[in-house]
Amino acid sequence: MVFQFLSSFFKSVDSPPVLPIVPINKCHPGVKTKFENVEKGSRLYLASNDDIDLLQSIEIRSGKTRITLDEICDLNKDGTPKYVTLEGELTIKTSNSSYKTRELTGFLYVTTRQQAENPTFLVHVIKDNATITTTASKTTVVILNTQLNSNSKNDKTPSKSSYVTDISQCSKDNLHFHWGVPSANWIDETGNQFFKTRMSLERYDLQAKLTDTTEIHFEHIEPLLIPLDYWYFIAEGPVEMTIENKYIPGQNYTTTSPNTTGLIVNDSMFKQLVVNFEHVENSTGLSGFYTSSRIEKPINVLMEHKFGIFYHNVDKIIHDQIVEWSPTKSKKLIITSSNTTPGSFYCQYFTLDADRLESENSEDIFKLEPNQKPSVFSSSPKIVAAFFFTDTSVTTVRRDPITNQVTTASASNPTIDPTGCKLGQIV
Repeated sequence: MVFQFLSSFFKSVDSPPVLPIVPINKCHPGVKTKFENVEKGSRLYLASNDDIDLLQSIEIRSGKTRITLDEICDLNKDGTPKYVTLEGELTIKTSNSSYKTRELTGFLYVTTRQQAENPTFLVHVIKDNATITTTASKTTVVILNTQLNSNSKNDKTPSKSSYVTDISQCSKDNLHFHWGVPSANWIDETGNQFFKTRMSLERYDLQAKLTDTTEIHFEHIEPLLIPLDYWYFIAEGPVEMTIENKYIPGQNYTTTSPNTTGLIVNDSMFKQLVVNFEHVENSTGLSGFYTSSRIEKPINVLMEHKFGIFYHNVDKIIHDQIVEWSPTKSKKLIITSSNTTPGSFYCQYFTLDADRLESENSEDIFKLEPNQKPSVFSSSPKIVAAFFFTDTSVTTVRRDPITNQVTTASASNPTIDPTGCKLGQIV
């Protein structure tokens, strides 16, 4: 992610770091790593649990300011991170050996001046665990992770990870998570969003016209494992949560409530992932998922319910958020790929009983005619789609939101999408 205010000039050798994130193991001994045109008034943070002696040997210069990294390594008494305000340029110099430099795991983060001056723009460095509380009507919180204490070079686990629990928020407010760090115009940026506590579920007719929108809110949230070096969230209204420096390996998870939402994030080696939903047999409700990805190889998302299995195929790089749902309770979610490194993807799953919906006409969502099965609806900025099933047939309708071009197809076999794709594939 490139900041307009940080077009940097780098004087060093191979793999130069690029602001706003600078891994300190990329700053080579004996060479000044220099960034020009850094905004005066921006802030520099350090996320590191590296040896304090090594941090003492790394010097930061900005205008008249000279410090070593050990001076901003610790947290303040209130748990907030220390920082240095920059004066229009940034130079980094280390006297550590090349070997010791390569062993470093921390990184620097530089904000914009606007972000530094904004009292509702917060930064937290997660060294152990932290309880984060916001009180403003809209707050941005950047999370910088440090190296996992249990991580070793031989592990195939991520080197940094957040474990988020005990999220508490008013049902009227929204909370959404984003990968990366905020850009200069971060308030309007939605392309990197991967989790939210409020969601709009759209229904369409056989002409792919919008017929109804159901607003849902998730009061119960599963513990969220986010194996990223850094990420941020935007809270609309007060929120409180606990974030730990923690990673829990495992490919199988069982939800803790029949009314819940959770998250799957893959940013490294891939293995098949399974979520088993706690549910009451024959209960009425809905379920679905919200995906966002930066993949290079195909992945498949499968939702299993009593009527069968619905497939969602992603076989190209997609940056758009796709919401896919059905008015039926799922038993299981499975994510598969034939590749061990398909790329980065994010999948928020959810399930709610009918009596938890806020819509006044929620009963209409679950009405089925004789021989009719629950439909599946999918929406994204690039495509909307609906799949209508009976015991003996399936009708698929898709519409391009930009051109409004509609395509419709039917088949007598309800397990095969008549467009020639796998059932439910979004193309």
